[in-house]
Amino acid sequence: MGKRALLMLDFNPAPALLNMNVNHKVTADITGEARAAATNPFAFNIRPQLSFEYLLGKSIAMGMNLQQVVTGTIIDEDAMTTYGGYGVLKGNAAGISLKFYKFRKGGAVAPLGLYSSLNLDMYKINAYSSLRNKTKLLQEDINYPVASWGFGKQFMPVPRLLVGTGAEIGLAFISIDENESTASLYTREAVEMSTFAYHLFNFKVSVGYMLF
Repeated sequence: MGKRALLMLDFNPAPALLNMNVNHKVTADITGEARAAATNPFAFNIRPQLSFEYLLGKSIAMGMNLQQVVTGTIIDEDAMTTYGGYGVLKGNAAGISLKFYKFRKGGAVAPLGLYSSLNLDMYKINAYSSLRNKTKLLQEDINYPVASWGFGKQFMPVPRLLVGTGAEIGLAFISIDENESTASLYTREAVEMSTFAYHLFNFKVSVGYMLF
């Protein structure tokens, strides 16, 4: 192919099983105690991600990415606030990744074929009463890293255009300062749980373009 750099757009969809989506709905009540406003079999969380990848060889690529975070959470455990007890987590992230392709002599080479990936991302989020509200409910933004491992497959239906599918599991290392002065506005444990569950699993659906 002769091309070594590519731009990828990932949607990172995940069924809202472990954490409600931005509309405060879950895909299904798998525990019998769903902490959400309603259930909907089509409830998903989406995490848009724009990545730049550079091929270091026939079987490895290094990447940098930017992501947008938006998901539902509980901000008042007793649901006694004017928000109905529910809110949203919004923020952004930046990260780096390594992608390892399954090189086959005489066959597919990076960025085509099967791959696995290691990713490290740094997130910055805050809680809000609604998606459009810009007033932060936490005095300090929450900063936390996420380590993840993924796998998938990429193919090229037409020259330069890449399409990929896969899955990813992640582990968020989050802990909110116990001295957070606005703790009365939300349940700290619920925010931590929402964030952890949000990153635990997602599918990969991506499109990309070979730049040069």
